[in-house]
Amino acid sequence: MRQLCSCTAGDVNLNLRAWGEGRPQLLLVHGFGDNALVWSRFAASLQERVCLLAVDLRGHGSSEWDPAGIYALQDHVLDVTRILDQFCPGPTVLVGHSLGAQIAIRVAAARRERIRALVAVDFGFRPNPLSASLIRRKFRERRTVYATHAQYVAMLSAQLPLAERSLLSELANGALRPNRQGGLEETSDPALADCDDRVDSDATLAMLKRIARPILVVRGEGSAVFSRAAAHELLAEVPQCRLSSVAFSGHTVMLDNPDGFCTAVKSYILRFLSEPATALSDA
Repeated sequence: MRQLCSCTAGDVNLNLRAWGEGRPQLLLVHGFGDNALVWSRFAASLQERVCLLAVDLRGHGSSEWDPAGIYALQDHVLDVTRILDQFCPGPTVLVGHSLGAQIAIRVAAARRERIRALVAVDFGFRPNPLSASLIRRKFRERRTVYATHAQYVAMLSAQLPLAERSLLSELANGALRPNRQGGLEETSDPALADCDDRVDSDATLAMLKRIARPILVVRGEGSAVFSRAAAHELLAEVPQCRLSSVAFSGHTVMLDNPDGFCTAVKSYILRFLSEPATALSDA
């Protein structure tokens, strides 16, 4: 993995990380409160075959905070669209988790001529309001000072009991910075907890239909965010969708069962990356 220079997206600088060599063919977008390193295991499993690019969304990880403390979905969409246009010159597979999936869906709808395929991982389609509230509460609980990196990892492990500890340790590397008191604190903007995260599911459904590209929907079998009924509604409404359910995982699929997640996604992605660019048309 290598860290790229920050790119300017409107009014903020965004941090990018890359795995593999050559031009990026996959663009990875993390979920609320996470950072680009949430994709570490998945990206490492593919980096010998393809170059992957992951972004820290504004207000997350090593990216700058929004100057007004307002994190609208459309601002994230514009940021990721700029990254796609600047760093991914060829047809690209977009992969997004949770909030990142909502972003990726909208980017793909706006730039479908640039997209080979979309992977939407456990996102809030027909969301349960209690689950969204719980995610925000856990984010607020993390806003404290930690004496050590290990203490922060222990906190994450308590919040995400299914997640592999080594992956949480890696995620923490992108989430912490020293504070003036000699401890560690999260780099993410506290204002994220108060942003309006309501998403119109009917609008999301309309965008998925508009993309007209192959779409893999990934769901953690134990997810409280993305219900089985919502997943099957997508299958029924969007013909180009297929569903992969990952056992022994909840909402944070790539942390809870990284091997299962890689198995579910890798062969799907590589099938499209092996196709010549001329096979892509703006249907």
